[in-house]
Amino acid sequence: MADPAAIFALLPPPTTIIDIHKVYGIALGCAFMCAVASSFVLWRLYTRVKSRSFGLDDCGAVFALLCYIAWSTMAVYTNLHAGVGKPMWGITMGEFEVWFQVIVGYAFLYPIMSAAMRVSILLFYHRLFAVRGSRFRLANYALMAMQVVYLVVFMILPVFACTPIYAAWTLSLYPSKCRFQYFEDITTALYGTSLGFDVILIVIPLWPVSKLQIPLKQRAGIAFLFLVGTSATTAAAYKLAIWVWNINRPWTGDPIWLRYQLSPFIPAQFDSYGVTYWIPSQVEPTLALICTSLPALKPMLVKIGRAIVARSHKEQSSDIIMK
Repeated sequence: MADPAAIFALLPPPTTIIDIHKVYGIALGCAFMCAVASSFVLWRLYTRVKSRSFGLDDCGAVFALLCYIAWSTMAVYTNLHAGVGKPMWGITMGEFEVWFQVIVGYAFLYPIMSAAMRVSILLFYHRLFAVRGSRFRLANYALMAMQVVYLVVFMILPVFACTPIYAAWTLSLYPSKCRFQYFEDITTALYGTSLGFDVILIVIPLWPVSKLQIPLKQRAGIAFLFLVGTSATTAAAYKLAIWVWNINRPWTGDPIWLRYQLSPFIPAQFDSYGVTYWIPSQVEPTLALICTSLPALKPMLVKIGRAIVARSHKEQSSDIIMK
């Protein structure tokens, strides 16, 4: 632990919020991604309702969307009101407290949101492939049960990061009442476990797809739709990698920050948190919601594509006639 006398000799954080160096790009990016992903999910729900095929997987998608909107709102709010992107020495105590409050909120919301998305996907698989008594159906149920275990475990573990829990955002208590290494470890475990489940969800439908009694071209198309989900898994893998890299790197930023009292206690990665945390954390669920909506939107997308091609051919024919 740092010497209290040495800490006291350092500069206190500023007391006045100065937004000269405020960054808006991350907040706008998160808001834009939220709008796009929400549009895809709402389009999916509209399509299902219109075709009278609304199912349990769509109910799961609704809950996942609500969690995602809450997640995105927190991301935008934090990037606008917690000093994210500003020089570390220009962030007030109040801004840091908002920052830590949202981190605590994220620690509890991420397991709920990610589990909801995976359950929605598993329910979709159940709708497509599950045959009573089949191994795939049993595997699907087992994965759903694992999501419950995942949710319970990772909702309990963050509680022990700080005692009392409000010490996480009370910076006068944070150094002595919180175990940051513990929080880093459980967050790494959370992201790693989520990534493992995501990989399983990509692989598991390939076997029943290969057994479908349809032309090879159609099977390849269906398999491609599922494999599109690798984009979300790739984003999850990147988020895990950048998280692990950041928690292990030393402070390499502005040396002015080292003159301030909070510098020994604020993690080094906070100097680039917008790019290394908020963006990857927003991209992952955004891609997940978009990719899981594509199968339901396939008929409409094909119809739109054919209409565009037909219109293009018509315009080309008109040009030829005019010439």
